[in-house]
Formats: sequence, structure tokens, C-alpha cells
Amino acid sequence: EHDLMTSYCAHNDNTEMWIGDTGATCHMKSSTEGMYELEKWDNIKIDTANGSTSVTYIGKYKGDVLCADGKIKKIMMKDVKVVPGLVKNLFSLSTVMRNDWDLLTETRNNVKVLKIKKGNVEYEFDREVSKNANGGYLMGMQIKPTKNEEKKKSKHEEKTQKLKKIEYEEKGN
Repeated sequence: EHDLMTSYCAHNDNTEMWIGDTGATCHMKSSTEGMYELEKWDNIKIDTANGSTSVTYIGKYKGDVLCADGKIKKIMMKDVKVVPGLVKNLFSLSTVMRNDWDLLTETRNNVKVLKIKKGNVEYEFDREVSKNANGGYLMGMQIKPTKNEEKKKSKHEEKTQKLKKIEYEEKGN
């Protein structure tokens, strides 16, 4: 479900912040960027903090997690719902916990870090996203969506196959 590869050198352009949310029933984002194997959904509603809204797609999401320490980790999420108008992308901590991931906290230099871990695979919500009046804050993970080359390739292959089929049929074979 989640892949991991670690390397160095982070780029911050075109990144998305994902909030670790124990109340979210599924992973949700506002656009299809970084997504593949999309299924169109009609007339499906989901309840959010701001009321009920529509889900337009469900699919898989790939990206590079840009860690605060400069490392990059690959991530793949499945069953991500696209909810246009969503203000923040929500990473469902309850979903990963149902799938046997551990939810942990760690303090580094007087800063709390929220982590999810399964075996030797670990992701960190290491970005303070917003603070409230009580001093609490949301923890986020910065992800750069992967440009999906295989999606483009398969569409190109589909087009090529259709053209070959047409040529074959025109020759009368």
C-alpha cells in the first residue's frame, strides 16, 4: 500500500500539504494532481467540518514526501477521494491505523513530530501547519505529487493500438 525510498535533495515547487487527521474517514484532496487509476463518482456525498460536499473521483495518489530534514520518501496512497473545494488535503490517520500502522509521537528539539510506522516504513508529519489560541497546532506532511508518466504512456499506447486496429480493418484483414 505504501512504498518507501529514501534519498536526498528536496524541491519545494508544486508541493501539497497533507494534514494528519484522526477524524477523517478517508484520504481526501481537492484536485486530481498526482492521481491515477481514477474512477468518476456521481451523486456521492461526504460530510466535512463545513457540511456535506460531493466526491468527484476516487483513485490512487503518488508523491514524494519532502521531510523537514531534507530527505525524500516515496509514498503511494489508495482510495483517495477528490473533493473539490476542500481547503486542506486530509491524510486519514484512522485509515492507516485500521491497516495496522502505528501512530507515534516523538519530541525533537522541543518540537513534537507525529509519525506513522509499519515495519521498517515510516512517515512523519513534521510541519506545523496552523496554531490555535490554546497553543495546539495541526501537523502536516509536505508532498510533491508525482507526474504520472505511465498514465500518459498507456493513453499513447491505447491510441496506437486503436490506429493499428483501424489500419488493419481498412486493409480488409
